[in-house]
Amino acid sequence: MTTHSLPVGALAEVALDAADLERGPADPAKVAAAVRAITEDGAVIVLGALDPAPLRRLARRMEEDLRELLLRPDRAENFAPGHLQQDPPAEPVSLRPDLLAHPFVLSVCRQVLRQPLRLTSYTNNTNLAGSCDQDVHVDEGQLWPGLDRAHPAARLTVNVPLSPANAESGAIELWPGTHLDPRLSRFAATPQDGVALALSYMRAAKRAEVADVPNRRVGLTVPESLLREQRIQRPPVRAETRLGDLIIRDPRLWHRGTANHAAKCRFMLALTYDPQWRRCVEPMELPPQARDLFEAAGLAACAIYQKGPIDHLGRHRPPPESPLRRAAVDRRTPGST
Repeated sequence: MTTHSLPVGALAEVALDAADLERGPADPAKVAAAVRAITEDGAVIVLGALDPAPLRRLARRMEEDLRELLLRPDRAENFAPGHLQQDPPAEPVSLRPDLLAHPFVLSVCRQVLRQPLRLTSYTNNTNLAGSCDQDVHVDEGQLWPGLDRAHPAARLTVNVPLSPANAESGAIELWPGTHLDPRLSRFAATPQDGVALALSYMRAAKRAEVADVPNRRVGLTVPESLLREQRIQRPPVRAETRLGDLIIRDPRLWHRGTANHAAKCRFMLALTYDPQWRRCVEPMELPPQARDLFEAAGLAACAIYQKGPIDHLGRHRPPPESPLRRAAVDRRTPGST
């Protein structure tokens, strides 16, 4: 682990003002501050990055979608009850340049990754009222196992809460500096390690009492022994934000969604920016007009441009041949076991 420059309990913040949003090229000093925070601590909060009004409209649209999604027994849940994977609609309300290709965000991401960028994912985490805490986890570990020190960032995630996020509404918990811990690896070094890794995920699912729940993500949870050790070195913090703020983070950073004690659900968009050398695995489905948006921003996208309706709520379901999908169908069939 490297030493950190912020006080314990703090997350770096960079504030944007009207001049920053209107001038075009990003303020080099503010970009440098954001890059330093991501490099050292794994995350930065960008204050005042977005106009709140369109975010409110998008939240209202996604509340309509949520009513439909909750009727689907094979919906995707992440790590704990009450945390759903819910893509935003592929409509103008969510396909905005300031969301998908924010100039300041792109400047920061390009400097951190030191590569031309590609947007590879545009999704959302829905935290329902009454949810539970997730297990602390990473979205991806180090690209190689057995490293003496962590490699430079190879992907960045941008989170945009669609309402104020605080302790009551389940603001995301981040563990600053843990992206530099080389012990959590994305891939196993040998087939034997791969089997051990798969068994550890199954045990984690059993402990969380979600082993029989379809499409529940439990992989890459952080072992309790590492959490105890890290909590002494530098405890986690909540990324509390106002509407219009966003978070740029390294997906190797330990984090979790926390329990939502508020009366309403909380939406948090998640965009993934990759360097061009990473393989495009699962293209986004977007309408053809999105192509013009990306071209205007000089941003590549891992996308299929599809005319006609797009089932954005069905994107994260298990495939039809999956045993998980069949289990979900059996559950809703009267008389099934």
